[in-house]
Amino acid sequence: MKKIKIQIILSVLLLIAIPACERHKEHAHVEYHKILVTSPLAKDVVSTQQYVCQIHSHRHIEVRAMESGYLEEIPVREGQLVKKGDTMFQVVPTLYQAKLDAEVAEAQLVEIELNNTEKLFQQKVVSQPEVALAKAKLAKAQAKVQLARAELNFANVKAPFDGIVDHQRHQHGSLIAEGDILTTLSDNDIMWVYFNQPEARYLEYIADKNRGDLKIELMLAKANKEAARGTELAVQRFQAEVCKNQSEKLILVQEIVEAENRINFLHGRFPQPVDRMSGDFVNLTNPTLNIGVPWEAA
Repeated sequence: MKKIKIQIILSVLLLIAIPACERHKEHAHVEYHKILVTSPLAKDVVSTQQYVCQIHSHRHIEVRAMESGYLEEIPVREGQLVKKGDTMFQVVPTLYQAKLDAEVAEAQLVEIELNNTEKLFQQKVVSQPEVALAKAKLAKAQAKVQLARAELNFANVKAPFDGIVDHQRHQHGSLIAEGDILTTLSDNDIMWVYFNQPEARYLEYIADKNRGDLKIELMLAKANKEAARGTELAVQRFQAEVCKNQSEKLILVQEIVEAENRINFLHGRFPQPVDRMSGDFVNLTNPTLNIGVPWEAA
């Protein structure tokens, strides 16, 4: 009987424990982690490389004087756009014009001699060699005329191409020598930009130079700051002058106090301000002093 009771008690305990276990399983907490699955997106990215560069005109020349002399009135101004063939400078052509006139007169004289020689040759007075000699003299005279005309043209300095006039080194009336720089002329229709590049980047550019997406842009960095640099410098100079004047004013005040202290010391009193007249010291009248020679009684 005792064994049967024990078995019954164990059976009842088992029946009670099994639902409790099932109830514990139902309340168990399970955490789930979300995993995002994606694929990379392929697209082009612009890579920018910045370099410091120097800008130069396509054509930039020095305009020099081809002859010596005094400059006449200059028809162009600094910064002016000139066309090809426009006169930029002109040297006083008095000497060259006189030389050209003399050579032209000499050529005319030789031409007259040639005509007379040809007439004499037709009359069989002179021989053929004399006619040839006269023609040679005429050719020589005409060459001298062309040389004098070229020297006269050298007095006029003309623009060899379209461009902008730079700073003028000489003004009207200046005495210039042959070869002196008058100004510079720049053609800015096409600009050349020079910059240094690492060898690796250059080789990469050579390898991909056939690509059409390569772009080169020019940026003028800090242009406004550079333009305002002169104004900023002027303001700094003005502030320095103000500080200088203030320091000189303090020095004058100190000298006045020291003078007052010396006056108070002479009067035997404590330091105190000394009253001063606000009028003009130059116009003050001094009292009359009576002077004379001492007289001794006889």
